[in-house]
Amino acid sequence: MKLSLRFLLAYLDDILSPADTAEVSKRLKQERPAGQLVKRIGEVVRRRRLSAPDPLDETAGKDANDVAEYLDNVMPAGQINEFEQSCLDSDELLAEAAISHQILTLVLAGDGEIPSSTRQRLDQIANSVVSDTPVSKAKQAPASKSKTLQLEPIPVDQLENPAIDFPETELSASANIPAKLELPQHHSNWKQSAAFVAVGLLFAAWVYSIATDPSFRNGTPEDALQNQLADNDQNDQVIEESQEAESPPQISKPPANETIQKTATATTHVTANNPGISIDPKPPFLPTLTLDDTKKKFQPPVVQPTESSRPTSPADAKTLVMINKDEKSIPPTFTKPDQAKPAPIKPPEKVSFTPSIIYNSQKQALIRQAVGQTTAILVPTMSDIEAGDQLFCTHYSEAKFTIGGGLADLQLLENTAITVLGADEHSFIGFDVNQGRLIFSYQSDLAQEVPKRIRLVIQDLTWYFELPKTAGSIVIEVAPQHCTHYETLPAQGLIVASAWATGSPVRLLLPQGEWEELKQGKRLLPLPAPIEQAQTDQPDQSPLVKESTPVLLPIPAWTSQTTLTLSNSQARDHREFINKISDSANLWLDLEGIVNDPHPRIAELAAQSLALGNRTDSLVYALVHSPHEESRTAAISGLRYWLPQTPGNREILRTLLNRTVNESTAFIVYNLLWGYDEKDAVDSELSRQLVTWLRHDQVAVRELSIYWISHLTGQKLRYRPLAPLSTREKAVISWERHLARVGALMPPNKKN
Repeated sequence: MKLSLRFLLAYLDDILSPADTAEVSKRLKQERPAGQLVKRIGEVVRRRRLSAPDPLDETAGKDANDVAEYLDNVMPAGQINEFEQSCLDSDELLAEAAISHQILTLVLAGDGEIPSSTRQRLDQIANSVVSDTPVSKAKQAPASKSKTLQLEPIPVDQLENPAIDFPETELSASANIPAKLELPQHHSNWKQSAAFVAVGLLFAAWVYSIATDPSFRNGTPEDALQNQLADNDQNDQVIEESQEAESPPQISKPPANETIQKTATATTHVTANNPGISIDPKPPFLPTLTLDDTKKKFQPPVVQPTESSRPTSPADAKTLVMINKDEKSIPPTFTKPDQAKPAPIKPPEKVSFTPSIIYNSQKQALIRQAVGQTTAILVPTMSDIEAGDQLFCTHYSEAKFTIGGGLADLQLLENTAITVLGADEHSFIGFDVNQGRLIFSYQSDLAQEVPKRIRLVIQDLTWYFELPKTAGSIVIEVAPQHCTHYETLPAQGLIVASAWATGSPVRLLLPQGEWEELKQGKRLLPLPAPIEQAQTDQPDQSPLVKESTPVLLPIPAWTSQTTLTLSNSQARDHREFINKISDSANLWLDLEGIVNDPHPRIAELAAQSLALGNRTDSLVYALVHSPHEESRTAAISGLRYWLPQTPGNREILRTLLNRTVNESTAFIVYNLLWGYDEKDAVDSELSRQLVTWLRHDQVAVRELSIYWISHLTGQKLRYRPLAPLSTREKAVISWERHLARVGALMPPNKKN
């Protein structure tokens, strides 16, 4: 028996006899090419945005009549191999043949019903096309090259696969439809007319741009720029003279130092014709960086966790939202402005004088979203990275970069999300870190006259690192902290950030405006508590400062690992994941589809990547629809980190949940995403509610319930959210017996 394409299509559509089906299954396991072809057929049939062959194309193998002859097993034997080869060479033809075979199988088997209204509509369309279109003589001649289907019987011994038994169906031609239906080519000149109209519009737009361009009236762009600079200088001079006339001159000694501004980057206005020339004559003033300012002390806000009552119904939740609008339970230090659409990091404006950054890792899953773009791509090796680009180093991946032609190196470890910042007045490069770990290594530069500094931004706070002349490295770790109570922030904030220095000590400028030496490790976030000052008896003496002893952080062990070590199974999953996204032009959209991949680890990697990019809508989809526990758990982690970032995220999540599930289910999911703590584990009412939700119809509620039960108790009692109902019920009964015996998830005298 020969495994032809038609035989495989019959096998996939389950119209073979049981004996032939078993034989084909056995052959597919033995012959790898045939198995790969079956897998490819399934992929092209499910592929989105796959183009279709031109219905008027009469090329051999692409004519619709050829497909019909092949599927009806009436194609001449000499043309079968050529047609099958055409299908193997083209995904469009292969998909057309497979789908057509599947549709014919359903219709001929009686499973597919075509409404009478549809039949009548097709008859009307066919008759109108034939009656309104004159048939050319060339088409009517017997020597016409049109391929009209000729149903000539072929002996059974000449058929390639006589074992295939297609159901016999009596076909009767409609009286209103002619036997030969052909669409003659139209020879109209509308395309030529459209081309003339387009050229005319382009010419009119060009004339309008010239007429409205001020540079053509005021000289060259450089002259216009100089005129504008002169006008600005004259205006500034007039303002200064008016101020001097109003107030007498005062002589005062400037302070020794000023606290550095929170963000040192000045926005550069760029003209269309001169992208690198600033038209702002006087940029905002930035203070001088010194070590001597000890008078002005920074008082960081203290994050105080607040107890927020957990609503028990959607109506209570709406009432609590109205009350909390005036309470502002989230401190301003760890909040960002509300946005209509969530974004992981606010991208800065592109800066042209940032040093070159070359990505030089191979076979790694590094995602880049360019500044101002909503789509993302996989970064190819040896690509240039620009200021404003958001980079996401996914799980099982690492990314290495060369900065300034060898001036420094940057390494991003797995699960890291950053935005590359441009240079400012005090630093030649900067990084806005959302989460993850990075290592910035710099080379020796004994001849440098001006110290080189890098800028680090975390949660809208800025640190400056001044590099020594000898080689070394700076290690940064930003670890997200999750909430464990309803609409309440963690006591230490949403981020715990640390920095280490290897080699010579590095000078570090804090957000408070003070310099210090970074010799080993330091906790950057949360910020230290306000410094207490005790007044002295002598008024001319400085106040006594009560400072806490700094905690020295040892250098983590992962900094010594030059390359990421993966097991064989992890490396295989990583390669397969990269293959699925390597050709994607819209990575966020394709990752949403991959969360339903049959392979659980591939689906989990896709959900983790979506969590890095804060793709909230896709994470909600994965939580509700993904068939794998791994991908749903990754979606839960991403949503829990994103939710408390800004107060506006709460309403965004409620809206997304209400669009995906019903109102009561959306309320439960929103409640569960905020989390539970040890106090809730000894609460009998909350414990019973969590166990009751294990019987919920929505898998997202069941997944979140067992997620928190196992987090609080360390056990699952063999409960699986997607297990059969009878299996789940046995596990729920076990948890109910546990509650009856203990009283809650955990006994009152035993807390995790």
